[in-house]
Amino acid sequence: MYTIEKINSHDDNKWNNFILAHKNASIYHHSSWKSLIETTFGYESFYYILKNNKNEIVAVAPFFLVKSKLTGKRFVSLPFSDFSDILACNNQAVKITFEAVIKSLENHNVSTILLKVKKEIDNFDKDKFCIDYQNKNHILELSLPPDKLFNKFLKTDIKRNIKKFNRVA
Repeated sequence: MYTIEKINSHDDNKWNNFILAHKNASIYHHSSWKSLIETTFGYESFYYILKNNKNEIVAVAPFFLVKSKLTGKRFVSLPFSDFSDILACNNQAVKITFEAVIKSLENHNVSTILLKVKKEIDNFDKDKFCIDYQNKNHILELSLPPDKLFNKFLKTDIKRNIKKFNRVA
């Protein structure tokens, strides 16, 4: 038996404790990002937590209601972030969370749900969700010495711009 609820700012510590322990969480999942987006852009947040029968959080799903003349009224999972996976302990929790988000969509007369993910998701309603797999995140270990770090860059504009800066500086 699972229960899902939309959290408010009083539940931020519960949310943060879950995401800080989850291996796929990012800075964008933190409640501070939620506060930043709400304050800066005025978007209404819809942060869902799924609890099991022991009242433990087993999934979290962060969304914002975004209204635009260009794109209409839609739910966006973590605007202004590269990716925003639903964080869950298991596949069943992901499925239940998706179903709850769809119900919320129907209650708010929203045309689309945009979810930007790192990897493909199985068993979801493709008619209701717009899944974006095209966002890329580049990770580079910064503890390396500068010369080894520079060699990790692909031969692109990045290397060219660094060399140009070093010549000019």
